[in-house]
Formats: sequence, C-alpha cells, structure tokens
Amino acid sequence: MNTRNPRPFLVRELFNNKDLSSRFLLPEEFIGVDGIVKVKAVPAPLFVPSRCINCREHVTFSREAGSKSLAIITKEGPFDLHSTAFICCKCKDSFKASNEMYISSGYFPSTAKKTTCYFAEDLTLHWHHFQHLSPSTSVRKYVECLEEVTKARGGNGIINRTHFSRVGKELEFFRHRILTAVLSCKILYCEACGQENLAVHIDGNFKLYRWMNSTQYNSPSLFGNEVVQLCEDRRNHERQINLVKPVVTF
Repeated sequence: MNTRNPRPFLVRELFNNKDLSSRFLLPEEFIGVDGIVKVKAVPAPLFVPSRCINCREHVTFSREAGSKSLAIITKEGPFDLHSTAFICCKCKDSFKASNEMYISSGYFPSTAKKTTCYFAEDLTLHWHHFQHLSPSTSVRKYVECLEEVTKARGGNGIINRTHFSRVGKELEFFRHRILTAVLSCKILYCEACGQENLAVHIDGNFKLYRWMNSTQYNSPSLFGNEVVQLCEDRRNHERQINLVKPVVTF
C-alpha cells in the first residue's frame, strides 16, 4: 500500500479470505506487513511551497502530518485526514501549512475562523454545473446524497449544509470575477439584442438566492448590481418617477 500517494482520496476495500467478509478502509487505515489494519496519520495533499519561510532558500521539502485533525470534502464525500506540515531539507525547520496554502491547492475552508473543514474545488464546480443543469435540485438533497455515499463506505457522512452552500456561492462569484475582470467576458451580452437586453431569464443566467434568513441575518450581495439592481438604486429610481408623475388623490 503506497502511503505517499499525493491524492489520498481513494476508495479502498479490504477482503478477508477467512470469513469471506469485506469492509471499506478509512483514509488513514493501512494494511501492515503482518496483515493487521493499522492507523497512520495522513497529511492533506498540498502543493509544496517555493521556498522555506525560515532560511528563505529554494529547497526541497518533506511533508508530514500535523497534530490537527481535519476533513476534506470532495465529490466522493468527506475524507478525515490531518493537517500538513513541511520540513525544510536544508535548515530542518518545520512549519505548518497556512490557510493560503490550502486555498492555493484547491481546498477552501468552511469559514475564515474554522479551519478544520475544507471543500475541494472540484466539488463546488460539480455542484455549480449540476444546479444549473438540474434547476429542481436543492443543496439539501445534493448534500444528503454525498452523506449517503460516505456512509456506505463506512465513513463519517455529516456535512454542514450551510458551510457548503456558502463556499459554493463564494467560489461561483470568484469564477464570475475571473470571467468578467480577467477574461473580459460579458455574461449578459446577447448578440441578437445587442448592448441592451430586450429580455432576460434572470434565474437562467444566475442562480438568485434568498439572503434574508429566519434569523434576520442580512448578508451583502456578492454580485452587487451586476444582474439585479441594488435596492437603493431602485428606490432612487422610484423617487425620480414620483417627482414627475401626477399625484392622484382619492
């Protein structure tokens, strides 16, 4: 069993020849030379830094598992691993991977403060296309599907739906900014209509979300007024109309 696989997100199954039973191995379970299942801490697969933060030299690094347990959630479900630490082969200094290293490797934290759960970028991309091609599918059912797949493998199938939804929305906005600010794509441009759209199916171009929830937490819109005008702009427009339209009294 190769424990140095750079991507430990493998589904492995153990077969017992004695009683013809089988079970799935967890991400940190391995078969020893004596045939006994042993647990070994596996670090999250991150890109190696370009230079050492201590000696500032461009050297090679060895990777080891840190002391903190974390979960990385992919299209195959959650994988319980350990945090990653790097050891400089020159000065032998050891340092923990920063949050930026996880993000640059394609793993995004569930919240800015809670760094024990990361969502893989390929999962959010899969959900992005899935929800647009299957508009009737909810995030609740998508997460439940991931949880059931994980439970079938013997893993922990609990996924925080709120965190998954938030990360998915922020990454969708991140891709939108790349298209518009970097690649200069006009998302709402229509060759038939020209510069001004004559008609548009809003939810067909963008998934619109309800930002005011039951706890009355008002989160700012990520897309601003790029698709739907801000409430303040709409109110100003209404005030301009009210200034010139006849006042009707009953």
